[in-house]
Amino acid sequence: MRILALDSSPFCGGAQKSFADTVHSLSEGHEVVLAAGEGMSRWHPEYRLSARHWSASPGGCLQFLADRRSFAAQYRRIAAAESPEFIYVNGLRSGMLLAGLKNLPPILLHDRDIRAPLGVRGWLGEKLRPLVAGASEEILRMWDGVCVRGRALLPPGFDLRRLGETPPARREKALVLLAADFVPWKRHGLFCGAAALLRKEGIPCTAAICGRSRGDRRYDAKTARRMEETGVERCAGEEALPWIAACKVLVACSEREPFGRTVVEGLAMRRNVVVTPTACAESLRRLPGVLVTEDSPEALAAGIRHALSLPPPEPELQGYSLESFRDRLGKLLAMAGKQTTL
Repeated sequence: MRILALDSSPFCGGAQKSFADTVHSLSEGHEVVLAAGEGMSRWHPEYRLSARHWSASPGGCLQFLADRRSFAAQYRRIAAAESPEFIYVNGLRSGMLLAGLKNLPPILLHDRDIRAPLGVRGWLGEKLRPLVAGASEEILRMWDGVCVRGRALLPPGFDLRRLGETPPARREKALVLLAADFVPWKRHGLFCGAAALLRKEGIPCTAAICGRSRGDRRYDAKTARRMEETGVERCAGEEALPWIAACKVLVACSEREPFGRTVVEGLAMRRNVVVTPTACAESLRRLPGVLVTEDSPEALAAGIRHALSLPPPEPELQGYSLESFRDRLGKLLAMAGKQTTL
């Protein structure tokens, strides 16, 4: 099957890393052409998209309309050159670019988005009639009542062996890590508050944050001040895996996380994880780890303190392996092959 893989994100996050793994998996049995924005430039897409970040403002709406008009012309050129039999769409914003185009082949929309404009899923269902794959149970429920060709759960797949062999960034007995890019909903302030309490109690550990700036200078400066006040270190570099390999405890405390990629990465390296209820998918909260039930620095500090005393976990992660992912994806492709062109 000739597949057009589409991602229009202007930045690289967990969804783009997962999509890169997906494209690699697809390429083993299909002809795959990648059309992607700046966020996936490191994977050398055959076609570069110029879609920008669309803010929730009149200006953002105008940017979206301009980008969709530009993409329509680009898609027609791609379709003429590649004749895709199937489109694999990563995320809602990529689907928004396709909405309204005619003569589209069958579409698999991999929804990895918790935060989305009200009504956008209903609009995409009406315009695209996609086969929907949800990265988590919560995301899949957001399609309730929307007319689509089918729905299925499709969490990301991981190379568990490679993760387990990741060399640590440094050797340290009690590193407590938050691996999260610098956006407000990752709640770096909550982590810093917990770190300050641990420091006040004299708990022998080092707290650190590994993450990339997303261009919000005000938030970056605010977080840097808070880190300095609470003694939280900034990890060198932007690659999180070596720092996860170096830590004793990995913390996830996002306000509302679509899946929680770092939780699987940490468990694959046999690191103790501490999560708040909104920091990962429901299925991940059932894996070994410390679940903090309250969103407060005191509760998070107590969870970290407990995790520091635990032996390394031995989780069963086969359901998140690349092999499991490929099996699920193959079944979805078989379903999509029975669809007709829109």
